[in-house]
Amino acid sequence: MLRTRFWVPYLYVAPAAALLCLVFAYPVVRVVEFSTRLIRGASGPYVGSLNYRLVWEDPTFHDALEHSALLLLAVPVLLFLSIVFAVLLFDRARGWAVAGLTIGFVLYLFGFMTVGAEWFLMWQSHQWNGQQAAFRVIVCTALVLLFVCQPTPEES
Repeated sequence: MLRTRFWVPYLYVAPAAALLCLVFAYPVVRVVEFSTRLIRGASGPYVGSLNYRLVWEDPTFHDALEHSALLLLAVPVLLFLSIVFAVLLFDRARGWAVAGLTIGFVLYLFGFMTVGAEWFLMWQSHQWNGQQAAFRVIVCTALVLLFVCQPTPEES
């Protein structure tokens, strides 16, 4: 086995870490510096933490904090519950999923790609050319349909 010095992997990671610092840390520093100024145009006088005190005293900010905290707590719980229900109900809802995905596939394939493109010349319109969006929906629906139709270990 080839042995390297302990610092060699860090040398490989250093350019990516420097790029991440440049992309993420610099804007954060600029925002904090920007928030300590009374902005009129591109720059303004330094006011220190006055802007932070004004925001902290605003009741709308407290409502936003409360709603953000509720969302922060609710999203992981809802994600966990949706995964649990999906695992429990996957086999039972499989037929409905196949039917719904097939109907959606046929609707977008014939409704948008065929009728919209050929009969109404959708592909010539600069204002409304929904072929790319319809194609994305068709491909996503077809991929999910292929996934759902895969045999489970019990069926193999």
